Amino acid sequence: MTFTEIAVRLPGSTSAVINCSLIRGRASSPLRRYVDLVNQRQVIALAQGTPPAYRAGDERLLAIMREFESAYEAYGDFQRSMERYWCLRWLLQERVHTVQASVLRDNLVRFDDLPLVARVASLPSLASGRQVLLDVTGVDLLELSFHCEFRRALDTSEHASASPSALAAAAGR
Repeated sequence: MTFTEIAVRLPGSTSAVINCSLIRGRASSPLRRYVDLVNQRQVIALAQGTPPAYRAGDERLLAIMREFESAYEAYGDFQRSMERYWCLRWLLQERVHTVQASVLRDNLVRFDDLPLVARVASLPSLASGRQVLLDVTGVDLLELSFHCEFRRALDTSEHASASPSALAAAAGR
């Protein structure tokens, strides 16, 4: 068994050594880690009784925050696009032409088996939460788009027993 020594030094005390047989790590986005680093600088300065690295209203700190927000938004957009691509790719790969979805509001639905939300122009006025059967066509991986047509509303008994293969059989495909 390998032990790792971790030295801990607190102001006004002697250092202590802790023997650890297990080191746990946590990984996060590099963007998140940089913000954590900026935050740690402030906390360390406070604990050491030294002036903080960034004072309230410091232009450098405000610039860091703006850059973080901008980069984090771009990262989020990329993640959403990538997730949408792989969902659409799965629909094509599995030859899924009929899906079950839940009405969110108006003509907006959420697929039950995929993290996809879509607007369905042909959707009649249905209560939020109502289960529907949709035909999926026109999947375009470059545009990350697809088209859905309302097929029918599902009864609660159909919703409980519906599986992707049962839905495909019921749709006649």
